[in-house]
Amino acid sequence: MNIGAQRTNLKTLVSELKSSNPDIVDVSIIDSFGLTIATTIESLDIDNKVSGLSSMLLTSTNRIVNELKRGAFYGMVIMAKEGNLIIEPISATQSMVVMTVPRIVSANLHTAIYEAIQKIRA
Repeated sequence: MNIGAQRTNLKTLVSELKSSNPDIVDVSIIDSFGLTIATTIESLDIDNKVSGLSSMLLTSTNRIVNELKRGAFYGMVIMAKEGNLIIEPISATQSMVVMTVPRIVSANLHTAIYEAIQKIRA
């Protein structure tokens, strides 16, 4: 599959994930350098902040986990008053960032994220 088709498929996947769950505000797939691969974020300024800061968080957290010999890093949840961030690694070079509403009500949110990641890995 060429890069353009892969990017289109990822854009479709993140759009479907966002529309399938009322708790999801936006979804981005970023690479390890903080560049956006696919996103539902409409504001370029917000997208740049999300991708850059999430990449920095992933790098720092992964290093902490490795230095403390805590095993494999599976992801993180950042809870905040205005909403949450769920950051899940897809591969060594890609991660998914999911922004949610403050109070998650859907019981299948994590399942939906996991299934989307499995589709990307396939």
